[in-house]
Amino acid sequence: MPHHTGQAGTAGAHRCTGGTNRRVTLDVEVDAWRTKLIEAAPTTASRRATKVLRKPKTTQPPAASQITPVSISAERVRQAFRRHKQQCPACRGEATARDGEPLPCRDGERLAVTFLRLLRQEPKRQAVREVFARERQRFDRHYTVAAPAKRKSQWAAVLPKVQDADTRRAQLPAGDAPTEARNVPLETLHPMRGNAN
Repeated sequence: MPHHTGQAGTAGAHRCTGGTNRRVTLDVEVDAWRTKLIEAAPTTASRRATKVLRKPKTTQPPAASQITPVSISAERVRQAFRRHKQQCPACRGEATARDGEPLPCRDGERLAVTFLRLLRQEPKRQAVREVFARERQRFDRHYTVAAPAKRKSQWAAVLPKVQDADTRRAQLPAGDAPTEARNVPLETLHPMRGNAN
């Protein structure tokens, strides 16, 4: 087919697009065309995408409300201090400054001070834990005794309303009963309500 330059029998010229089967005449020498093709090949290759490296999936940390605090104890701090002392060259006395003086380790010092502080506070902490445990047991005993009586008084408070609702539900409306509806249950399902009637 001839190219759209006004000679194809159409009114306006159209642009050539890929796959239109139109012949286009290029007025370029073969050597110049080959040179341009060779020069364009490396830039085209460098524009191609390389292998996609996926990011590793990391686990999502829990929300602050989901983190359960770990109680700090003297034993835990002592274990952390021991691990630190085994790994830290300054704590082992192997790290020295230029003048030969041993370097201090701030982390080891902080762990040692925390361990001694917690060791002094341990008797008070143990006493507080015992008080809380006794109070919890007292509360549980009181709750197990008071809960049935409270529940019984709550049922007694709402019993007149429940009985009123049961009697209203038992009354049939005037007129014909609907033929396609299910029957309304007339007996109570709760055992406390059944005993009170």
